[in-house]
Amino acid sequence: MLRILILAVLFTAYGFSQDSYTEVGSRSVTPTSRAQLPQPVLGGLQFFTIRGDFDAAVPAQTNEAFPSSIVGANNICTDFTPLMAGVGDMCFSSTDLTPGWVLTAIPNGGGVRGGGEDYAFLTSGFLGVTNNAIGANTFTDSMTLDFPTPVNGVGFDLIGDIVGPVGVTLNIYGSSGLLGSTSAIGSSTGTFWGVLASEPITQIEFIDQNGTDAPLISNLVYGNGSVVEIPTLGTYGLLGFVLILMVTSVVFIRRRKMA
Repeated sequence: MLRILILAVLFTAYGFSQDSYTEVGSRSVTPTSRAQLPQPVLGGLQFFTIRGDFDAAVPAQTNEAFPSSIVGANNICTDFTPLMAGVGDMCFSSTDLTPGWVLTAIPNGGGVRGGGEDYAFLTSGFLGVTNNAIGANTFTDSMTLDFPTPVNGVGFDLIGDIVGPVGVTLNIYGSSGLLGSTSAIGSSTGTFWGVLASEPITQIEFIDQNGTDAPLISNLVYGNGSVVEIPTLGTYGLLGFVLILMVTSVVFIRRRKMA
């Protein structure tokens, strides 16, 4: 009985000691599907959870499906970041990828902007992914997606829950700095997430909220569209609104007394 207990403890420790996609790929995983968290509305940012709605809002867009002439289906490949078009590495030839974006894995869960950490490239079928996907290989790493030529619309399928639930913090940056932050949960087959900003987007930062399963992205699209501005009331606007309510209330009360 004691031997069985020891074996069970060792097996459990092994099962939860995986800290990268290359390690997880050596064992069988049954993915589950989870819904995406509701998206908050932020000033100057428009969020999308339906790809068709995003396509309508961003008609001029570039598509990146991460095709590879080097790695076949149902496989995994890793190499060091930054990953970009026109360079070529162990996973992609210099002509496989579309220009306009740069992926960088950030060590130690964020805060260090430099690179050198490795990315994971999962092809369709590997660990249950349905489309080619990329992301940081090490689960404690965050990653950034930079746009050298700024665009104001970015969308992709967010993949997670391959090893465990992936709550992701998404920080959207522009030339003026941080435009806003939100959170999302990916699914094993991919949950669409998109954003349209009132100014050019220069970077999106992905931070895994629990450090147990780094997020992946597939079917990346980016381009330009028109943001529907939602007007907001300033201090004087709010005061004016309150004053109108007070006057309306007084008039209503007087009319009731006269009736």
